[in-house]
Amino acid sequence: MKGYTHAEVDKLEETLRLSCRVAEGLEQSHAKLAQEIAGLESELREAESQVQQRLRAEALIELRNQLEQAARLAAEAMDNARRNLALLHLAAAKAVDEYSVDALRICEQVFAEFGAKQTNLEARGLKRVTGGYQNTAETGVFIRPMVRAEAPCTVKQLLQQ
Repeated sequence: MKGYTHAEVDKLEETLRLSCRVAEGLEQSHAKLAQEIAGLESELREAESQVQQRLRAEALIELRNQLEQAARLAAEAMDNARRNLALLHLAAAKAVDEYSVDALRICEQVFAEFGAKQTNLEARGLKRVTGGYQNTAETGVFIRPMVRAEAPCTVKQLLQQ
């Protein structure tokens, strides 16, 4: 029985030594994997940063496109307004040439009403666009950005239309 017990103890010791070697091998493998993961984490952070930069760049390009389109539309509308103002002034000049003082009185009245309407836009149901980039003085354009009272009046709301 004593021999049997020694044999069992020897088997257990052998199993224990084998388990220790396996554990050491696993610890080494774990250390290598931890190093690889650390290296991959920095690569992942770099890749995420590049993706964020690319998304930001794309968003800024889209913003530029939207602003350029809005600027084109505003320029076209202002060109139309200038042409219409020119037609108004030419019609007034022609009328004054043709009908003299009587036409001049009518022109003064029409231009006074026109001026009053243009200086009191809120009374016409327009409200000022809020929260926008309002650097129109630098461009020589002195038109207040306004929308109909029932329309959205923030830049974000206008761009979403």
